[in-house]
Amino acid sequence: MAERRNRRDFTREEVLALLSYDPVTGIFRWNQARGPAKAGARAGAVIRGGYRAVRVHGMLIFEHHLAH
Repeated sequence: MAERRNRRDFTREEVLALLSYDPVTGIFRWNQARGPAKAGARAGAVIRGGYRAVRVHGMLIFEHHLAH
């Protein structure tokens, strides 16, 4: 069975390898194509209560947590 990871297991460097962040707009973009999303496409989707979240290594993480 694969080891489960939580969001505290991800380093800043791992996230920055996958995503770029614009602090002015607050938008995350993929650095490389992932599934149907092309490199440069906005990462994440709107979920519960209007919050945006991004799936990183199978885990759904709210954007405001990533930006923090």
